[in-house]
Amino acid sequence: MPLLVIYKSLIIKAVNRAVRTKCQPPVIACFFYHLLFFIAVFSFYGIKAQDYHDFGFERNSTLAVFGSDNKLLDLAWTGGLNAAQFHRFDLNFNGTEDLIIFDRHGNRLLTFLNDGSDSEYAFSFAPEYIDYFPPLHDWVQFIDFNNNGKKDIFTYTVGGIKVFKNVSDTIIRFQQITFPYLLTQIGSMQTNLFVTDVDYPSIFDMDGDGDLDILTFWVLTTFVEMHTNQSAELYGHSDSLTYKKTEYCWGYFAESDESNQIYLDTCVNLKNMDFVRRIVSPEETRHAGSTLLMLDMTGNGLHDLILGDTDYPTLFLLKNDGTADSARIIDFDTVFPANTRPVNLFSMPAAFFVDVNNDGINDLVVSPFEKSLRRSKHHNSVWFYKNIGSNEFPEFVFEREDLFQHRMIDVGAGALPVLIDLDDDGLPDLMVGNFGYNDTCFFDQFMNLSCKYIARLAYFKNTGNSGNPEFTLVDDDFANLAALGLRAIYPAFGDLDGDGKTEMLIGNAEGNLLLFKNISKNDREPEYELVDDNFQEIAVGAFSAPQLIDLNGNGLTDLVLGQENGKISFYENQGSATNPVFVKITDELGGVNVTDQMFSYTGHSIPHFFRDVQETLRLFVGSESGRIHYFKDIENNLDGTFTLVEESLLHINEGIRTAPAVGFLTGSNYPDLITGNYGGGLSFYKGAAPQPFGIENPIENARIHFDVFPNPAASHFTLIIRDSDYLHASLEVFDLTGRLVFEIKSLKNSQTVIPVNDWKPGLYIFSLRKTGKDGSVLEGRKKVVVGV
Repeated sequence: MPLLVIYKSLIIKAVNRAVRTKCQPPVIACFFYHLLFFIAVFSFYGIKAQDYHDFGFERNSTLAVFGSDNKLLDLAWTGGLNAAQFHRFDLNFNGTEDLIIFDRHGNRLLTFLNDGSDSEYAFSFAPEYIDYFPPLHDWVQFIDFNNNGKKDIFTYTVGGIKVFKNVSDTIIRFQQITFPYLLTQIGSMQTNLFVTDVDYPSIFDMDGDGDLDILTFWVLTTFVEMHTNQSAELYGHSDSLTYKKTEYCWGYFAESDESNQIYLDTCVNLKNMDFVRRIVSPEETRHAGSTLLMLDMTGNGLHDLILGDTDYPTLFLLKNDGTADSARIIDFDTVFPANTRPVNLFSMPAAFFVDVNNDGINDLVVSPFEKSLRRSKHHNSVWFYKNIGSNEFPEFVFEREDLFQHRMIDVGAGALPVLIDLDDDGLPDLMVGNFGYNDTCFFDQFMNLSCKYIARLAYFKNTGNSGNPEFTLVDDDFANLAALGLRAIYPAFGDLDGDGKTEMLIGNAEGNLLLFKNISKNDREPEYELVDDNFQEIAVGAFSAPQLIDLNGNGLTDLVLGQENGKISFYENQGSATNPVFVKITDELGGVNVTDQMFSYTGHSIPHFFRDVQETLRLFVGSESGRIHYFKDIENNLDGTFTLVEESLLHINEGIRTAPAVGFLTGSNYPDLITGNYGGGLSFYKGAAPQPFGIENPIENARIHFDVFPNPAASHFTLIIRDSDYLHASLEVFDLTGRLVFEIKSLKNSQTVIPVNDWKPGLYIFSLRKTGKDGSVLEGRKKVVVGV
């Protein structure tokens, strides 16, 4: 950025600030005061271009998308749903509960505001609330444990349950109160209240004393155990989490560890262990995973149990005919709900009793709880049963199997977007590949659940105009690719034979490429035919993700390939424009490897090379972990190492197996970004002016590493500590005069939201300090900007 332009900008800002703050005469003195302020801020940033992000993106959910029936998909850019958990929560403090959906496939939390109308359309996507919540994993429940009117968070952590207390005031804030997990008393011993990541417990006031008890399967048995909260008994109130295991066999039933078979009248006394040995396999005494929902379905005032089981698609209703003090399951239905279309949803369905149509009566919503990415249904995976009874006497009637999904772009498992002007009308269209749609699930010869997926390619035609795009679904199985039975198809487009028409390469889970020729006689109606199912015998290990681009600048189209191992292969075109011959140069182009060993042994790189408005070549790479990696210094450096600019592009977090696609869609000089994720959906980020970096740490030897975003900020910062060793560090925030303006004595959470609405615009220093185990002082600092 030229120095003259920068100082001109500073002068304009100073004038605006002087006017906005209603400076009193002499105005010229006030003007110079504000000019000096901006110069001071500017001096901290420096005048080098690298002090600014190269790109700016703002999430935008308003770009119109229409289904094949020409109906508007009002939740188009939500990102899809796979294994969804539903909860109500007041996001904007207006006294009306909004909606939170948590998808365990990618640990994505989605927030929706409630407009008060009487239908599911009352809930509109409001992603601005997402960052106020701490990182969550595998499962979550929002329940008010201390009866103060604020819902708290119970969620999974390694070894059991982690609890965040809702300490919201003017903004949503949570404080972790269990370190590292919730404890329970078993006999004379205090230990972790163990819940696995494949169990969804029931957290509920079982004994009616006002505090929350917990039902869950014990990991080594087939029995449900009850952990009673002793808060009311010991302290006379509900605001403590003091648990004691009071029942090892709640309901006097057992579930086989080898199937979903239920046994009644078990464990009547501790001496009857022969029966236990018969139902528990001696080779594998473990519990495989279940979901629990407590609900009175028989009208006797006692809570029955709705049970889902790993590997199975159905829900069981276990009927309780005991007493308020001692549950006893006397019968069970293997089909539920029995009066309507029963649940049949692979795998391990979880049921949620929640009002999703805003009529004041809780409904039944069912979605898979299966942890595996390849053993459950992903499309049409949110079943909605309307409650035509009441909360006290529910009666469920099946309504639809794609609740909220029918309002989204949702292509099943995984979404892999590519922008290409397919119909030659000058407007970029949107093609979306996927890992696949669940076709069938079955038990193999070893009684392990396996599922078959068949991938498709969706064609969304750009039916808008230049600078004002909109997309309409034209074909959800473009080129009839489903007939090939592929998985994880990723398309690439380019003219490979010099006929002026665009050919299509398809990468897939097998790692090879398929070539489709454009045989259309009308460019506006593209038609493709398979001509080579093993194109030039090119293959990577698995999950080939091709892109056709002139990488070396010689005018010929080259080939790059992302792959499962997280690296990028480069095949140079050593043929011609009409007869390309792709020769492998390297399997480690630019030294790129997006595999995060702390997250997964695979990287699933999805490379997208593109040219910015200055025609400079850039690279975004999607990954298994979900982070989008940004590289530059590519041209004339193909045998070197690309510069990693950002390991997590602008902290964009859209779940796992992200896939970026960049294009100039909205008519500005700033490129727009579409990201796919394993939830089967897309997110749209409109290009915007680049913002300054969160300025580098001024302490050269700082040992506490943390992130603060957005930076600059107008309403709040989110501070993230990525290493748990740095938890409980102190935070102090100083302004430029050295005045302490904010502090937290101990940062107990890995993610902390800091409101700045009442801070004066300017530059601040975030300083973290912690005393290490060896007595040394660990420290880290960052500069941030408010309101500039």
